[in-house]
Amino acid sequence: MGYRASLMTCAPAAVILLGLAGGAASAQTSAQTAAAKAQVGASVEGLVVTARKRVEVLQQIPDVVSAVSGETIKDLGGVQNARDLTELLGGVSFIDGSEDDISEPSLRGAGQARGPNSDAAIGLYRDGAFIAGGNLDARTFQRFDLFDVQRVEVLRGPQPGLYGRDAVGGAINVISRKPNLYRQEGELFASYGDREDVNTHLIANLPVTDSLAIRIGGEAEKQSQGIYRRSDTGGYYDVSDYKGARFSARYSPDKRLDVVFTADYSDEHGVPGAVFSVNSPDTDVYQINTPSHSSAQQSNFSLTANLDLGWATLTSTSSYRKRAADAIRDSDGLAGLQAISDFDHVETKFEELRLAGVRGSLNWLIGADVFYLKDTLLETTRGEAPLTVGMTTIDPNNDQLTLNDQKSYSAFGELDYEITRKLTLTLEGRESWDRKAEILDDVLLNGAPLFVAFPPGSPQSSLQRSFSNFSWGVTGSYKINPDVMAFLRVATAYRAGGFNNQLGRPCTAGLTPGATCNLVDPPPSYDPEHSINYELGVKTAWFEHRLLLNANVYDTETTDALVNLNNGIPVMMDPLDGAMFLANAGRASQWGMEIEMITDTPLPGELGRITSDLAFSRQEGAYEDVPDILLITVMNNNSMARLRPYALAGDVIYTKPLTGRWRLVASATFNGEWGGYQGPDGSPRLDDHEIVGARVAVQDRHLTFALRATNLFNSIYKVNENGPNITPIKQTNFRLSKPRFVAASVTYRW
Repeated sequence: MGYRASLMTCAPAAVILLGLAGGAASAQTSAQTAAAKAQVGASVEGLVVTARKRVEVLQQIPDVVSAVSGETIKDLGGVQNARDLTELLGGVSFIDGSEDDISEPSLRGAGQARGPNSDAAIGLYRDGAFIAGGNLDARTFQRFDLFDVQRVEVLRGPQPGLYGRDAVGGAINVISRKPNLYRQEGELFASYGDREDVNTHLIANLPVTDSLAIRIGGEAEKQSQGIYRRSDTGGYYDVSDYKGARFSARYSPDKRLDVVFTADYSDEHGVPGAVFSVNSPDTDVYQINTPSHSSAQQSNFSLTANLDLGWATLTSTSSYRKRAADAIRDSDGLAGLQAISDFDHVETKFEELRLAGVRGSLNWLIGADVFYLKDTLLETTRGEAPLTVGMTTIDPNNDQLTLNDQKSYSAFGELDYEITRKLTLTLEGRESWDRKAEILDDVLLNGAPLFVAFPPGSPQSSLQRSFSNFSWGVTGSYKINPDVMAFLRVATAYRAGGFNNQLGRPCTAGLTPGATCNLVDPPPSYDPEHSINYELGVKTAWFEHRLLLNANVYDTETTDALVNLNNGIPVMMDPLDGAMFLANAGRASQWGMEIEMITDTPLPGELGRITSDLAFSRQEGAYEDVPDILLITVMNNNSMARLRPYALAGDVIYTKPLTGRWRLVASATFNGEWGGYQGPDGSPRLDDHEIVGARVAVQDRHLTFALRATNLFNSIYKVNENGPNITPIKQTNFRLSKPRFVAASVTYRW
């Protein structure tokens, strides 16, 4: 069945759900509805968000938006990295690249292990500031971005107006806690877990005056043992050491002005990712012959100011981010001191200024932003044995220096007009300008150019391109009754083009395509990707708003779809001739349906309360009209890379009063994904997985004693695979998921 036929099969389900919900909700009296609204703070509908850059109740937004509060994250066991976070967010996947430092979150299949220097496929924001960009650790949240979180908001589907930049699949905004002006508070946390893992953090909130407060925090973790033993020393390969500190100040002299400044620094040392190397289907032998490690030092400064002008609110969001990262890895697991090393230095600057107001039935917002990026990446290859290319023996060891400079500007706006008390129309748009420049300097150790066709200093090695685009969105929402809202949305998305810094080896006389030269020539640059998304959704509330049931279907059409390919020679097999690159692969068509259920159920008597969140998605996508030059690796009707046909994520939290001041808090999480392919060529097939986490705690106002487990049932599966074998010596490499981890903790709050 084609994707459009499947969509037509699923769409009536949403209509039926709407009708059933409408009938059930209409049976409620207005008094019951009013009572439910009055206690909205206690119900699941009460989460207040700023996803549309204004304060709203989550359930009342006519878009596919989800959120999780900081308290819920704590009750579920906390998060330490982007993978932990995505396992708590419905509709969000995590793409494990060949190494940790190039992994990234994914929304609706957007975010497909993109190549170096490429833009992310979803908008990544911290406190409203765009943070993605660069090479190592460029397309994901850093650990300290997830420290002391107030809430996390996720917008699924294109966000052309308010976010725009790279929001092909949607946007994720991590919001940190602000200093509290009115209360002195804090917490001290310590835990000990498997593999001699010690983790501590301290947070303190201190009001200084009636208008000034500061919030300080620090975190440290050290893991002294690991999962994998090194074949060279017998020690553990995957040990880690992490520390970070944050200072935040808030100044609010009156109700008109609110200013928050935040500065933090983190330093993390670990491994770029454990890789298994096998040369037969019956062997799972971990090999490491070169010392491998990674590190990242990051500084982040942000300033947010809100000024109430009476007739409108003026908001400024500023961010400066600097990251120095390195990764040294044994890429093949074979004997010999072979290593590929990356050293990356990146700086980003972001500024957004917007003005928003309400006039009668009209909500309006206009704004502009700028984003600057400078990135320097040095990649060195050492210890490779000489290769014979044609009739010539070449030492493949080389130094590749890539300099990137990006300047981006946008102007955007949104109009939200309440035509009647039931019908609302929303218009949004963004004009974007991007200028990118790259210098590629790649030489062998003898000083000769690695890419003969692209010698350093030539026009081919110094590239510059500019892009512009207007993205728009139209949303109509209709409140059938106070508890049922339907919406129809059409929105476009845009992601700027860029450059490839792995060019492989163009074929000349005496070379063999796919063995010693390119099977497919990587293009020095690629064009922007554009898409349009059609979406129909319904949001319903049941049983005095103790149950929310939302559903939507969507259809996305993409032109000049970007895919991640290789030149026919895997880089891990041959770092001299192999190349990974991005290319435009014609059109891509995708459809999907998503259902989310949120409950808050008080139990009779003293039995306690249960809250839960369950999200299911079904989606398919395929490439169409693939250019002839790419048909060697991407065929028409191949499934879209990294798109999971089935995904289910959920959590449940049970709270119960115990004796005296104590209460029990028990929680569980589930994340399952099934089907799909790693690459656009239809191979390899992604492993299915079902991951369960659990936590149990007893706590009072000040103390919490907890025991938590991640991957409770020790589910082990491949998260990334390279290969296949091409000689008896060359091996297939793959990364495995992390095994079960159990830790006990104590928290003191005041």
